[in-house]
Amino acid sequence: MVLTFNVGGKVVERVDLIRKKKWPWRFDILPFAILYAVWMVTIVPSIDIVDALIVLGGLVSIHVLALLFTALFKCFVQYSKVMYLFLCVWFRILGL
Repeated sequence: MVLTFNVGGKVVERVDLIRKKKWPWRFDILPFAILYAVWMVTIVPSIDIVDALIVLGGLVSIHVLALLFTALFKCFVQYSKVMYLFLCVWFRILGL
């Protein structure tokens, strides 16, 4: 169970307790590390280097777009909810 304070006020709806995930387990690093490894192992040896660089450019652009999403998506990707206040490092305040 995750600790969430339902405030129900005029400005603030609820407050979540969150902390930063360890960098290898973030959703903006681990899947792309796997994709880059797959690119190195399968695509680079099988096709021409120019075509492989085009595929790499596509992967990098998707990675950049994943990093530029909204604040709510960044909280999902980089932070995890915690149950206890002493584990909390940040608060996520959701307004109306």
